[in-house]
Amino acid sequence: MSFNIHDFQGAINKTGYSKLAHFEGRVTTPPSMSANTRDLSLRILNMPLPGRVIRSSEFFMYGPEQKIATLANYADISMIILLSTDLKERDIILQWQDLIVGNYREEAAYTPSMFDHGYYDEYIGNLEIDIFDEAQKVKKTLRFEEAIPIAVGDITYDWSSQDFATLPVTWSYHRFYEKPLSTASEG
Repeated sequence: MSFNIHDFQGAINKTGYSKLAHFEGRVTTPPSMSANTRDLSLRILNMPLPGRVIRSSEFFMYGPEQKIATLANYADISMIILLSTDLKERDIILQWQDLIVGNYREEAAYTPSMFDHGYYDEYIGNLEIDIFDEAQKVKKTLRFEEAIPIAVGDITYDWSSQDFATLPVTWSYHRFYEKPLSTASEG
């Protein structure tokens, strides 16, 4: 079968295409954090829709080796957050990490117990990403559960730059699921 430009255009016109700028990301902080951490989501500049890798084991009985699927591995999520002038968004993420590994960023907090790890149920949160169409209707929602900020990146200040200050944050999560299209488009 040869390529037909009219069939290609017809398929695009029928289903449309997803635009990278048509998304909204949300971060739900752990319940033990204060309520003023909820506006963090409004500052997410980019957030990937992560891939999935099937881990496999090699199996050999007779003939060529085979790979047998064993587990699904999920990639970490790295997002970029736009910073306000007081760097509040960075403070929120670092406070979240303090819940995980203890607060030893402040001199006044220096005690033997400052390195105590938190309890899992008290430091997990969630991430969500909505994908919109041209009419700003949600077409797909993905939810990443039991998320934690595992890495907070550098902020490089530079006298020669007029760029916005941003913060790269990498997240780990336990599982994710996609809300059905019918449910996502109704929200």
